[in-house]
Amino acid sequence: MSNINIYIYKFNENHSLKVQEFFSNYRLDKIQNIISDDYISRNIQIENIIFEILKKNGFNESKLNFFVGDNGRPYLIKSDLCFSISHSNEYLVIAISNMNLAVDIEKIDSKRMKIVKKMYYDLVDYSIDRVIMDWTIKESYIKYYDLNVFNGIRDIIIDKPNVFGSYGILEYKSYRLNDFYISIVSKEIEEIVINSVSLDEKDLISIEKCTKIYESKEEEE
Repeated sequence: MSNINIYIYKFNENHSLKVQEFFSNYRLDKIQNIISDDYISRNIQIENIIFEILKKNGFNESKLNFFVGDNGRPYLIKSDLCFSISHSNEYLVIAISNMNLAVDIEKIDSKRMKIVKKMYYDLVDYSIDRVIMDWTIKESYIKYYDLNVFNGIRDIIIDKPNVFGSYGILEYKSYRLNDFYISIVSKEIEEIVINSVSLDEKDLISIEKCTKIYESKEEEE
């Protein structure tokens, strides 16, 4: 059974975090090959947050080292910890466990309705909430197996509490955070602890239990 810690961070435009010696080559390459100041800022925040969270979960290496899968998913080297990362608009979500897992976050936006035909075989008039939640579940499944986006996405079937496709059956849970849906998948899910991550005035990273999120209900689906 899989115990999962989820960490939710809201990007801070006023931070003064810096590139550190523990930054992975994977992250440094991203920073060096982009020209957007905002994107650079966010990548600096992401790596600092990842490192702090991993340390709180028993990671004891002095530097982050990632192996990158065929479709861009990073995996930790020299660690039994598994992690998954996703971001949408102002939110970053990181999930950590001792078993493989994947997480996805997506903002509820009517513009996303254009993906409906790519997601479903039927032509049922689904609500935007249903579409976004289903998208995060299917996207998490795709991330779990390190597949291409839209690689047979219509063939991924959601049957709570399971999601399954040609690669296997996973369990999932979905949550609502303001105007966002977050979904997590793993082989078996026993307990999920959701945490809020923030920076104080000195850019020290603090973590506490998140109270602004709730698990999606059947009637929302």
